[in-house]
Order: sequence, then C-alpha cells, then structure tokens
Amino acid sequence: MNNRITSPTRRTGQLGVLLLAAATPGVTQTSNKYTWDNALLACAAYSQAGTSAGQWRLPTIKELETIYSKKSQLTGVGSFTTSNGYWSVTEYSSYAWNVNFDAGYTYYIGKSYDKNSVRCVRDI
Repeated sequence: MNNRITSPTRRTGQLGVLLLAAATPGVTQTSNKYTWDNALLACAAYSQAGTSAGQWRLPTIKELETIYSKKSQLTGVGSFTTSNGYWSVTEYSSYAWNVNFDAGYTYYIGKSYDKNSVRCVRDI
C-alpha cells in the first residue's frame, strides 16, 4: 500500500515518505532491537514490494516525529512498538536521536551500546 506522509522541507522541497511494513522479518519485528550502526545496515539491505536494497534508510528525526504524529492515521503499515523508541539517522556526537512512540518525546542515546527499534523509510 502507498501510505504517504509529508515531512518537513528538505533541500529539494517536500519529501514523500513510504513507511516500511512492520511484518518484515529481521527489520521491524518488535522483538528485534539494533545498535545504530546495525539499524543503518538493516535499512540499507532491506527490499520489499518491487524495491531493491539501497532504497530504504533510517528516517531523520523530523521525519520520525511526523510519523509519530500521524501514526494513528496510518493504515497498512503494521503496529508500532510503544514501550521504547525508534532510531533516527540524525546524530549528536556519539549519540543519535530517537522518538519514543509511547509518549512522543525525542531523546538521544548512545549509537554503539544502546539498542532500539527500527522503522525504515524511502523517498518516493
């Protein structure tokens, strides 16, 4: 399904984001948690519905905040784990920003030693 959200403006204007289906083995199952480096690799290697590896990525913190704000309106994308956060690609020194999908707050945690959930996106 094409579940599109509009995220904040990036260099080339408005960006459409297609959400990754949550039933993807090894990427977004709720029992799978990743360090930030492994989350980057998991998204880069992912393929689905006619897409190939290299088309998917971790969302920016702004994209992830937008996904959170619209999560109740999104259909066909599977469930979101609410007891923890999701990685973004946005870095802060040796940390990376996350969004907690239970309360909606943003925070940063260590990229190399903390593990979190993953929600991959791709530009459309």
